[in-house]
Amino acid sequence: MVRCLTIFVFFVYFANAEVIKFYTDKTSSPILLTKAINTSIENSGAFIRGINEYQANEPYSYEVEILDYDYDRLSSSLLLNGLKVLQYENNNENFSIVLDIKNVRLNTAKIDFNSEIVLQKTTTPYIISLKGANSVTVRPNQASEWVADIRIYDRYLNQIRVIKNENVSDFITINIQANEYYAFIDDAVDINNIRGGVKLSYK
Repeated sequence: MVRCLTIFVFFVYFANAEVIKFYTDKTSSPILLTKAINTSIENSGAFIRGINEYQANEPYSYEVEILDYDYDRLSSSLLLNGLKVLQYENNNENFSIVLDIKNVRLNTAKIDFNSEIVLQKTTTPYIISLKGANSVTVRPNQASEWVADIRIYDRYLNQIRVIKNENVSDFITINIQANEYYAFIDDAVDINNIRGGVKLSYK
């Protein structure tokens, strides 16, 4: 019998911001779940103003204040990260959302071995998939002063290793190990040093 994990979210209005509390009785990776929630909020066009509570141990709980919240945008963004909205309720201005988290993941561009992938410029580290490829070459989309800071993670976002360069890099090739799922592509000084986004070439 397959057990369906659920996560409950409560919304309370506070000083022009929504206070959102996420919690679940069981999760295999609170780090992955929290990153998926944060990414969903940011990609929905909202902004995290502050973190009020975080409890990684079961029962998991995570409460944040966000600005520019929109339910439709957030629910669509959650779905892209494997968080499906099962139920949405409003009880006297207390909003609750029940999410199925059994497929939680980070939404990344699909690996393509036949053509180069271009990720648009962002203000946060680029998250890319590694699983299923032997290697990936990462390069800025435009001439840049990129001082590479790359962090490699397993499927649950446990950090495995770090790739850092002290000098400017035109490109970095990551040889992928069997248990490596994600890479966060950053700059050691400022993410804006990566100009025009990044290009990915998988093998």
